[in-house]
Amino acid sequence: MVTVALTIAGAALVLLAAAASWTVARAALAACHEPSRALAAAVATAYFAVVPAEVARVVDDLRVGLAVATLIAALVALALRRHNAKAPPPPTDTTTSTSTPTPSIDAPAPSSSGTRLVTPATIVTAAAMACLFALVAACAFRGNFYDEPIHWPTILQIARGVVPPRIVVEPDTIHHYHWGFDAVAAALVDAGLDVENAEDVAQCASFALLLAVAWVLGARLGGGRVAAGIVAVGVPLASSPLLWPLVDLGPLSLPSPYPARWSEPLQIAQPPAMFFFQHPQGFAMPLFLAVLLVFLDDKRRPARRVVGAVFLGVVALAHVVY
Repeated sequence: MVTVALTIAGAALVLLAAAASWTVARAALAACHEPSRALAAAVATAYFAVVPAEVARVVDDLRVGLAVATLIAALVALALRRHNAKAPPPPTDTTTSTSTPTPSIDAPAPSSSGTRLVTPATIVTAAAMACLFALVAACAFRGNFYDEPIHWPTILQIARGVVPPRIVVEPDTIHHYHWGFDAVAAALVDAGLDVENAEDVAQCASFALLLAVAWVLGARLGGGRVAAGIVAVGVPLASSPLLWPLVDLGPLSLPSPYPARWSEPLQIAQPPAMFFFQHPQGFAMPLFLAVLLVFLDDKRRPARRVVGAVFLGVVALAHVVY
């Protein structure tokens, strides 16, 4: 009974912390007139990955860290909402004859009849993104790539409040690693998942976030759904046949016409499709794109720079080698 009660309490804390992270992210982006829900999800993910674990570093309990992070997020969101309510409306473009609210760039545009427009391109894009996500989910739950089992002790330690985590065979030695991803998985362990499934769920969430943020990037670069869909599908698959001879694929490796130094690990541009299951890298991909999009502002608004700087700092904490 005690174990069941703790699991229920942990699941409730994770849900509350996730909701509070989303709320404070939406309020922070609203302060700089950023309506994108995908970017809000990225900001919320970074907050959820960092703040509970940093509190646990002090109190030695991740559940307490989740509770404190929820309280902090709620208070900050309340303050930001009050600030946003008093702030002047965003400046409008005076060069146009009509003034209409700017919709979220990642929201489907309405048709002239008031219903959402669904085109063949939208259907194809959605199907391609769904297939990509299904493929990644299947790979995540059915296989172990790279060093997945090596993350399990770190995830379990953070879930038990051991922050920073230690090297298992040398308990007095801190495990110096970028463990923001592991902190997310640790929260899912506290919610009742076993460590392997918690890792896989966090990985799938990272990929879904990558698709969403890549969609926003494409929409802002190309100005429409077609461009958004191309980038959303293209970013996870980005690579080049010119790169393939540089990558060690065992018996499938191709003869390389390039200098041997180009095949050194630090010299190779890492394609997302190949290295996404290196968990810290896969976790960083959508957060990096989101930081880039927050800073891309042609109006140079100070509030956007402040939010972007804080967001960048939180992302850096999620990937710093402690």
